[in-house]
Amino acid sequence: MASHAFLLAVVWGSVVVVGASALLAWRQRPRPGATAFAVAMFAATWWVATSAVGLFTTDAELRLFWTKVEWAGATAFPVAWLAFALSYTGRDEWLTPTRLAGITAFPAVTLLLALTNGVGHTLVYRETTYESFGSVSLFFHTYGPWFWVHVGYSLALLVAGGALVVGLVTQHRELYRGQAAALVLVVAPPLVGTVVSAAGLSPVPGFDPTPFTFVISGAAGLAALTQLSFLDAVPVPTRVARRSVVENVDAGVVVTDTTGHVVDANPRAEELLEADVALEGDRVSTWFPDSVTAGAASLDGVNDDATNAASADVATDERDDAASEGVDADPSTPGTVVVAAERGPRTEYFEVSATELTDRYDAVTGRVYLLRDVTARHERLQRLNVLNRVLRHNLRNEMNVVYGLADSLEQGVREPETVAGQMRTKAEDLIQLSEKAREMDAVLDDEERDPADVGRVVEIECERVAEEYPDVAVEFTVPDGPVRVPAVVGTVVRNLVENAAQHNTASEPWVEVTVTVRDGRVELTVADNGPGIPDQDRAAIDADAETQLEHASGLGLWIANWGVSSVGGSLTTTDRADGGTAVTVTVPVAGGDRH
Repeated sequence: MASHAFLLAVVWGSVVVVGASALLAWRQRPRPGATAFAVAMFAATWWVATSAVGLFTTDAELRLFWTKVEWAGATAFPVAWLAFALSYTGRDEWLTPTRLAGITAFPAVTLLLALTNGVGHTLVYRETTYESFGSVSLFFHTYGPWFWVHVGYSLALLVAGGALVVGLVTQHRELYRGQAAALVLVVAPPLVGTVVSAAGLSPVPGFDPTPFTFVISGAAGLAALTQLSFLDAVPVPTRVARRSVVENVDAGVVVTDTTGHVVDANPRAEELLEADVALEGDRVSTWFPDSVTAGAASLDGVNDDATNAASADVATDERDDAASEGVDADPSTPGTVVVAAERGPRTEYFEVSATELTDRYDAVTGRVYLLRDVTARHERLQRLNVLNRVLRHNLRNEMNVVYGLADSLEQGVREPETVAGQMRTKAEDLIQLSEKAREMDAVLDDEERDPADVGRVVEIECERVAEEYPDVAVEFTVPDGPVRVPAVVGTVVRNLVENAAQHNTASEPWVEVTVTVRDGRVELTVADNGPGIPDQDRAAIDADAETQLEHASGLGLWIANWGVSSVGGSLTTTDRADGGTAVTVTVPVAGGDRH
C-alpha cells in the first residue's frame, strides 16, 4: 500500500511539476527561447500524464490507447528542445518555417506510424503483450525497425540541443554557470531514461521510466525560471555579439579569403561602395585600389593627413572602375590609405585599411578590410588649413600696411588725416576678414536650420548688396513659386553676390543672379562683367586645397564652395565671352520636392 502511494506521488508529482514549468515559461513570451521551452514542457507534461493514466488503467484496450497517444509527447519534446536551444543560443536563422518543417517531418511520421501500428504494419512494435499487476498494468513490446530510428533521431536532437546550451554558457564561465547546470538537468533525465528503456535496462520489466524522469526536469525547469531567471537573463552569445557589432558598426567591413575573393561584407560596406549587388564572390581588387590590396596588411595607426589626398574618379556605376587610382598613403601607417572619390557633384573621402586574419597556428587565412567615410574629417582639416594660411597671409599683409602707415605718421611725411583714413580702411578690412572666418566656421551649422525659399533668399541678398554698393546694378530672376533649398544656400548667395560686386571694376558694373529649377535640383548662376576671379583663387578651389603659393585673396569663394559641398551640390566657374565671370551653383531641392 505504501509503495502504491509512493508511486502515485511520483507519477502525479511529475505531472504537476512539469506542467508548472510549462505555464511559467509560457508567461515569459516573447523572450528568446520562452515559447520553445514552454512547448517542450507542455510536450513533457502530455507524455507524463498519458503515461500515468495508462499505467493505472487495467483495461487492455484503454491501456493500448494511452500507450499510443503518449507518443505525441515523446515525438514533440526532442524537436521543441532543439528549437529552444537554437533560439536561446542566438541561432534564430535556423528557425525558419522551412527548416522547422524539415526537423518536424520525421517525428510527425513517427507519430502517425505509432498511432496506426498493428493496422497494416508493425514498424514501431512487432509484438505487444499486456499484463496487469493489481491496479497497475504494463505492456511488453518487441520493437520494430522504425522504433530504433526514432530513438536515434530523438537522442540526436536532445544531444545537439544540450551541446548548444552547454557550449554557449561555457563561453561566459561563472556568469551563467547556474543556468547551464539547470538546463542540463532539464534534458539529461529523459535522455538517460530513453537509453535505459531502449536498452532493456529498466529495473521493472515492461516499465518505461522515461516519462517519469521529468520530475527532475520539471524541478530543474522551475528552479531555472524562478530562482535563476534564465529567460530574463539570456546570455549573449559571443558570435551573436560580434555579428551584431560587425553589422551595425559605422564602418564598412569586407572579409576575403587567401585568394582575394570576398567571402563576407556588412551592409555598411555595400552602402559606402554603392554596390548594387552583393559583394560576395567578387575579387577585392574590383572594389579597392591596388595600394591597399597589395600593400602591407597590418594596421599600426591612422593616417590623419587627409588634406593631401589626391583626387581620383571612382565610377560607381561600373564595378570594374570602383577602385580609385588616386590615393594618399603614409609609409608610417602600412595598409592604410585615403581615397578621394567623385560621387556625382560631391567629392567624398574614404580611409581604407587592411589587416590579416590568422588561425591559432599564425597561418594567414584571409584579410579584413575596413572602410571609413572620413569626408567630414577631411573637410574640417581643410577648413582649419585654409583659415590658418589665408588668415596668416592676409593678416600679415594688412598689418604690414598698418605698420607702414604708422611709421609714416610718426615721421610726419604724410598728412595725419590721410593716414588715419587709410588705417581706418585697413581696420575695417580686417574686421570684415574676421567676420568671414567666423561665417565659414558656421557653415555646417546652417545644415541644422530649416530650409528656405530660394527666391526670397536671392531677393534679400541682392537688395542688401545693392544698398552696400550703389554703383553696381544688381538684378535677379527667380521662379514664380516658392522653392525650398537648404539654409546654407543663403550663405552661398551672400558671398557670391558680394564678391561679384566688391571686385567689379567695370565702368558700368553689374551683377545678375538667375535661378532655375529642373529635375529636383536648383541651378543658381551669379554673372558679372568684372575682371574675373584671380587664377590663384580659382586654381586653389579647383584643386580643393590651399597651398603656400596659392593664397585666396578672400574667404568668400571658399565659404560658397564648402557650403555647396556640405549639401551635396556643386560649384563651377566659367569666363563669360564678353568679359566677366559666371559662377554656377547646383543644389538639391530640400526634401526632393518643389513647394
